[in-house]
Amino acid sequence: MQFFSKNKLFPTSLKIPRFVKWFIQIIHFFSTRLTLFITSKIFATPPRFTTPKAEKGMENSSQAKTLMVKAINKEVHVLTYGYSDKKVLLCHGWAGRSTQLYMIANKLLENGYMVVSFDGPAHGKSTGKETNLIGFIETIKKINEEFGPFEAAVGHSFGAMAVINTQAEKEIFKCIVTVGSGDKISDVLINFSNNLGLKNKFGKRIIDFFEKNGT
Repeated sequence: MQFFSKNKLFPTSLKIPRFVKWFIQIIHFFSTRLTLFITSKIFATPPRFTTPKAEKGMENSSQAKTLMVKAINKEVHVLTYGYSDKKVLLCHGWAGRSTQLYMIANKLLENGYMVVSFDGPAHGKSTGKETNLIGFIETIKKINEEFGPFEAAVGHSFGAMAVINTQAEKEIFKCIVTVGSGDKISDVLINFSNNLGLKNKFGKRIIDFFEKNGT
């Protein structure tokens, strides 16, 4: 059975505005330390977007619940879509939201699955301004405690990395499906540095900065 059409399901990666690149490059000329601080904040702070009209159907047809994730001290907005003993967790990408994978959710619903999705920490209706991979992993573990067991998990981009790393810690899904997943977070940081117009050397300094700060 073919679940999905050939239509584009996901938006292209977020582009860094040109004025932000210029600002960072000017700051970097004067102070590497200040540049590290600013870029770390930019990297850890996802932009929030209004829910598109196409996603409203899933949002309005779901049951919403707020879940406290004590490990990261954030409240996470969770949606349950449909009802079945067979459950699938959806994990959106960076700057996404619980309804972003609505086309996949609809197909799963049609095929007898219950969908559980969530706004990642510092995303959508969840609390916080900054987050990281650890925040997503702790959220997935907490959702599994509350709503599991799950037949499968579907993760997109950053969400796919979160699903993979959660599964590596403890096998909680019978299968996982990833779409556009990164390989290593270090590669993501190097690419982020390059997108800002900075060299790989600075990207490695960002990696060191996050490792020293435990993020």
